[in-house]
Amino acid sequence: MKKVHCFAGLGEEALLAVQEVVQLVVFEAGEYICTEGEIGDRMFIIESGEVAVLKAVEDSDPIEITVLRRGDIAGEMGLFGQKTRSATLRALSECRVWTLDYDVFEGLLEQHGTVAKGLLSYVCNHLVRETSVVAKLMARDMEKGLRVAFFHAAPYRDELYRQKNR
Repeated sequence: MKKVHCFAGLGEEALLAVQEVVQLVVFEAGEYICTEGEIGDRMFIIESGEVAVLKAVEDSDPIEITVLRRGDIAGEMGLFGQKTRSATLRALSECRVWTLDYDVFEGLLEQHGTVAKGLLSYVCNHLVRETSVVAKLMARDMEKGLRVAFFHAAPYRDELYRQKNR
């Protein structure tokens, strides 16, 4: 657990408390870990393997948003009130994933406040990274996008007519 970003700064006592409540689940390549829209009841900590994060798109197959690897977490938004899954997780290879039930996690937070601090730090850093990605994508789209300019041509047209009529 010490290699998991949100738990890296925990003291030994809090780290042991986390290790006592997580459960290991192994997923085979292609297996779904959770599905967008279902009720979330736990978060996931990737120990090994790669996990695709998929987002549903209207009138199309889901798109891959990112790939999670060792030390990454998913499903943490349920701890902050998001009751349904906002994306689908699918194992790209055999994955060892630790699960942490939300109810158990809340009890852990009451006993060890440093766990909450670590998780909030992780979420804030994640938001900063994602905001940067969105900004880059928007800038790229703007560079390649259609450029349209509107202007009022009457003054130029009138001058052109005056010149032609001389």
